[in-house]
Amino acid sequence: MFAAGLALFIGSIFVRRRLVVELSLTILIVITLLSFAWNYNPVVAREQLIASSPLLDAEISSTEHIPPRLYSRPQLLSSRNSTKLTTTRPIGPSLKVWQPVPVFTSAPCYGLPLNASDDQSGAVQIGIHDNVTAEPLQSHILRSDEVRAGEHSRVCFTGLAANENQYSLSITSGEESGITLAVQQTPGERSLYVVRKESPTQEEIVASQKELLLDVVVYDEPTIDEEAILMARHLQAAAGMSSARWIGALTLKPYREFIEFFFANDREPIDGDNTHILTQHRELFDFAGVTHLAQTLPQGAVDHMSSAGFLQRAEATEHDSTYRLYENPDAYPKALIVANARFEPAADEVRSGLLNRDFALDHTIFVSGPVPPTDQQLTSQTGEHEITIERYTDTEIVLSVNTTQPGWLVVTDASTPQWQSFIDGQEQAHYVANTLFKTVFVPGGDHEVAFRYHSPAIAQSKRLTLVGIGILIAANIPYRRFKKG
Repeated sequence: MFAAGLALFIGSIFVRRRLVVELSLTILIVITLLSFAWNYNPVVAREQLIASSPLLDAEISSTEHIPPRLYSRPQLLSSRNSTKLTTTRPIGPSLKVWQPVPVFTSAPCYGLPLNASDDQSGAVQIGIHDNVTAEPLQSHILRSDEVRAGEHSRVCFTGLAANENQYSLSITSGEESGITLAVQQTPGERSLYVVRKESPTQEEIVASQKELLLDVVVYDEPTIDEEAILMARHLQAAAGMSSARWIGALTLKPYREFIEFFFANDREPIDGDNTHILTQHRELFDFAGVTHLAQTLPQGAVDHMSSAGFLQRAEATEHDSTYRLYENPDAYPKALIVANARFEPAADEVRSGLLNRDFALDHTIFVSGPVPPTDQQLTSQTGEHEITIERYTDTEIVLSVNTTQPGWLVVTDASTPQWQSFIDGQEQAHYVANTLFKTVFVPGGDHEVAFRYHSPAIAQSKRLTLVGIGILIAANIPYRRFKKG
């Protein structure tokens, strides 16, 4: 592509048909940009792109024209049956294991119960063998930074002959890896080969079989799209939902920071005390209007969502895993009025304040904006109110508000400076609630409140485009006159 462009550029120096060369260069540039974009975001089959999740067989409750909000990830509130599971010491030169595994297809996948140490980084080699003494047919390197706490690490192989009892899975490392395994004691039944020697003989490997079982999840097919079932990525749109997770490089910075800090978007959802982020920040999930959640339950996992107050709405089984969709009955409404506010322009201070267990989200919000609100606006009495969303589109939200006391109207959608606030047609100062959400101070009484999106950059880009086209046309007029002369 680069060579073709260079050839056209050099040719343009000698060719008099300048317009033809200019058009050719323009077409080549467009093709180049499309090619890079195509490779950066690979094209997939339309059926896969908009694949409907089997969880959508259930009717998802939502208010008319207000999309539900979904938070999904492989593990929410669930656990493996750990009463019989023990953790090995890290895999390394003095600890290697082999586990017989079935192979149901020519391209099997396995979920391995690995845990990585925070104090040591390393890697293990995962191999598939005809038997425990044979060389690996295939192998993969799995680094400690690829291991997710509480989740089975997935490895896949190809080109194998299906046989339920023929193959063995090995986990080895030539150096200390910092990666441990979860194994199950199986009294009276030997399964796992455990070798505690750096260079064992074949006889020593065969004699090392113990009354232990590696807690491996066996997947029938490697092509299962877990994210499609959980409606992750962009796929929540196929369900008519909005997402409570970061799904693109162009995501708004305040939104990205909020969900990373409170919803653990790109980090482990379970902390060092084995507490899930959903448990830690449950009230923030409720306040943010997360109406639905979805998770994967591997074979043998125990579901704790119901005991946490979530209502199961749908279930689907694919191979050895179960997928469930839940409804959050405690989710706050899309629009609500909060009596009190604290002005805090620093986002870090707001996030720290929201972590305070004594901070009541239903009574107080943090607001930030160009100017502090008045003291009268920051403190009010809790009153009765009625809010009706009259219109809800991508660029406009119109609400009818009837309230007996003044307060802060919060709409739990992301705000930017391009979103302008109006009360009874009068533009109001721009404020943001809790670093992210739309908000405006509403006096007591009946009011029409509107949030409208208006970006000067759009109008400016249109003007600049027209100017650019005019310059191109004007630049060609003297050239054509010169050519005719």
